[in-house]
Amino acid sequence: MEMRLLIILLLALATAPVMAGEPQQSVQQKAEGQKISKNHNGSRSDLGATEPGMAVAGFPELSDRAVLGQSQVDILQEGNSNYVNAAQKGMGHTLHIEQQGNQNVITAKQSGNGEAARIQQAGDNNLVDVTQEGFANRAAISQLGQGNTSNVEQIGLHNSVVISQGGNGLMVSVRQHGNYNQAYVVQGN
Repeated sequence: MEMRLLIILLLALATAPVMAGEPQQSVQQKAEGQKISKNHNGSRSDLGATEPGMAVAGFPELSDRAVLGQSQVDILQEGNSNYVNAAQKGMGHTLHIEQQGNQNVITAKQSGNGEAARIQQAGDNNLVDVTQEGFANRAAISQLGQGNTSNVEQIGLHNSVVISQGGNGLMVSVRQHGNYNQAYVVQGN
């Protein structure tokens, strides 16, 4: 039952579309010792015709004429001594991060165009490291518990990964190089 709730929550978090405009960021923090580092580097561009998108984990498909430009970072942290380092280079990236608990760490790097990641952690001492390079790669990660680790590297076009971990001391590493790769990982203890 708990694992089903995790998957439903993960799918609900992964529903924001790519928009056009200037880079945006939203940060909310509650408690002490929270650290955030952000870097945006991009401009508006009409990419013209694109490859078909992938509707994975609630990510909408990209249209035939995707107008990319706005890169967006939304961060909500509750707890103590949590850390986020987010870097975006290119256009049309979306990064949504939620952390609850203590001493959780997220590092996310997005370059290229149209990358999207949704990351949620609840508990203590969890770690997520996401690298996306290319076009329209998607990652949705949910970790609940303590001492869990997720490493994701996506290089190419239209790759997707969904990770849901519930428990303690769990680890997953996914490397997707190439195009149109899909991975779904559910772990619990």
